Amino acid sequence: MATSKNLSRADLIKRREQLDAERTRLDAEIAMQAQADLAALVEQFKAHLKTGDFDLGDALALLNAGTKMRAKKATVKAKASGDKPISGVTYKNPKTGEEWKAPVKLRRAKKWLQDLVASSGKKYEDFAATK
Repeated sequence: MATSKNLSRADLIKRREQLDAERTRLDAEIAMQAQADLAALVEQFKAHLKTGDFDLGDALALLNAGTKMRAKKATVKAKASGDKPISGVTYKNPKTGEEWKAPVKLRRAKKWLQDLVASSGKKYEDFAATK
């Protein structure tokens, strides 16, 4: 159903109820499938135990077969403590050539400079135009 701005409030409420019912149905199907998978896994594990050649590694492999591995989250290198732009120093963006001179009363560095430091793992002084 395509949404348009001229739907009435009653139509929107009816559509929301339909979507909620669909979500409930899908959740129930997923739960049934998960329960069936778990039952099959338990039966496999029982059969494996009855054979007598029980190996802990095999058992763990069977148990881990039903779980999905999560991807590792990206990690960002932490800045060195106290690393901040030095007042009066000119910093240059190596990609765009944009320059920025840090003021005497520094409140915050330019966004592009913060992003460069965060993504590269380098220090602010590495982006100084004059060393």
